[in-house]
Amino acid sequence: MFTGIIENRGKVKDIRRKQNGVNLSIQTQRRNTIFKLGGSIAINGVCLTITDFSVDTFIVDVVKDTLTRTNLSMVRKNDSVNIELPLKVGDRLEGHILEGHIDGTGRIISIIKSGTQTIVKIKIPDEVIRYVIKNGSIGIDGVSLTVKDIKGIILSVTLIPFTVEQTNFKQRKVGDRVNIEVDRMGKYIEKYLKKNIL
Repeated sequence: MFTGIIENRGKVKDIRRKQNGVNLSIQTQRRNTIFKLGGSIAINGVCLTITDFSVDTFIVDVVKDTLTRTNLSMVRKNDSVNIELPLKVGDRLEGHILEGHIDGTGRIISIIKSGTQTIVKIKIPDEVIRYVIKNGSIGIDGVSLTVKDIKGIILSVTLIPFTVEQTNFKQRKVGDRVNIEVDRMGKYIEKYLKKNIL
């Protein structure tokens, strides 16, 4: 479980292709991050397993299916990625509950700075937008955000300066693909209604 509150950013130091995916070596900005061999970690909102680590660098395996469903297939050396360690029992629950299971990717179609805030518009797949509501929570590249507006298959979110500075939104540009995780509650409700009412 994650909360979408990004604790750290990392830099992709190495990408090693394998038959069924890739190994990503990621260097963190904070040297006091506590890693655990076999532990979970969210990279751009994708829940992965740490397979090796040193003081400030860790390695994760990304299988082909995950590459297909997320923007991790597009990362390059020196790219900035969002990092979040899993929620621990007793931690403060900020943001909202995220599982690290990406529903699809969206494409940034505009980034508009207005005063101190930044409004980002993202086009997302039809099969994903159905679970998104105005003023609801959404995970974008692992960042917990509130949906400002929805028009068709385009949603918009508002970023405060802190969020831009602390996440890889600082490097994002129009055309970039971002990972989307919707609120799971909508899917459970839909399944229940289809099974019991429809």
